[in-house]
Amino acid sequence: VNLRMEILRQRYLSETGLKWKDIKDLRSPCEFLCLKDIIFVFILFQTAVLQNLLTDLKQQCINPNDNSFERTFILGKNKYTFGMGGVHTVNKPSCYFSDNQWVTCDVDVASMYPSIILEHNVYPEHLGKEFLKVYGKIKSDRIKAKHDGNKLVDSTLKLSLNGLSGNLQNEHSWVYSPKTVLRIRLNGQLMLLMLAEAFELSQISVIQANTDGLFVQYQKHQQPIVDQICRAWEKTTKLILEADYFESFYQFAINDYVGVKSGYSETKNSKLI
Repeated sequence: VNLRMEILRQRYLSETGLKWKDIKDLRSPCEFLCLKDIIFVFILFQTAVLQNLLTDLKQQCINPNDNSFERTFILGKNKYTFGMGGVHTVNKPSCYFSDNQWVTCDVDVASMYPSIILEHNVYPEHLGKEFLKVYGKIKSDRIKAKHDGNKLVDSTLKLSLNGLSGNLQNEHSWVYSPKTVLRIRLNGQLMLLMLAEAFELSQISVIQANTDGLFVQYQKHQQPIVDQICRAWEKTTKLILEADYFESFYQFAINDYVGVKSGYSETKNSKLI
């Protein structure tokens, strides 16, 4: 944890020319926040249940450090819980299989929180837009390291990127900004619900929703529809989706499951489980 934030700190100081003493006591505290002020303008829904959720959210003014806010609703065949920490389906034990007719697929948002930060200019107010430049350079360096096969640099910079979210809500951290972290997480959940809604309206069954991705199942002839939905969502949100395909998926609960990826039957490669 200390290493990943140290990389970010040193790069920020280098970029701005500031000294540690200049920023170590800076924070962006927030005790009261109206959600309508942080929800992205392009967040829109077509179904009454999600339109009502959005209206409800825009009427809420909360303490951003209070994680007790939660809503539940039904979309498609699933019950969802929506809170400040994430959006999840409430799942019962089930098994799903792909065959000549059916496709089981995991659709994830690539680097969800870092991408929201950079694509939608979300940053701690006390650190200014220079923070985005530094954070963006770390992401670019990480992509280059991954492309070059430098696993050490790749994994280290990935930690630096992903370590930010938790520290944004740590009042002892120099990046502390509860408004920023709530803006990232709330809009991330709403964007994921836009995708879930689009799938359900096109008879693409959502099996599971979990923070930054959806498990879906659909008939093979629906693949062009799935692709079209994903590309339209990417254009609206400026985020990128990644897909993994599965031969089978065994679910006990939301975070208790086993998936067997496509190709395992032929290769018996344990990495595909």
